[in-house]
Amino acid sequence: MKKKEFVKKLAHTIAELNAVHPFLDGNGRILRIYAQQLSKAAEYKLNILKIRKEAWNQAAINSFNGDNKNLERIISNNLYRSKDLGIGR
Repeated sequence: MKKKEFVKKLAHTIAELNAVHPFLDGNGRILRIYAQQLSKAAEYKLNILKIRKEAWNQAAINSFNGDNKNLERIISNNLYRSKDLGIGR
């Protein structure tokens, strides 16, 4: 899947999961890790260490209101093809 399409679908998935708020505490942390694992399965690397908690949380709030643009931007800015970094699966 091309990066732009993957980012859009990943942001949508994260937004939907965030909307159901499955955990009493730690939704943001768990969803960042989940996004990282989905990215790895798609042969991307999502560098969650560079994602600021405040920016992620604000993007989650925006996505809850139907606007995934900030979430897409955060994901896109921190997403790399694993093969471009010399990282195997």
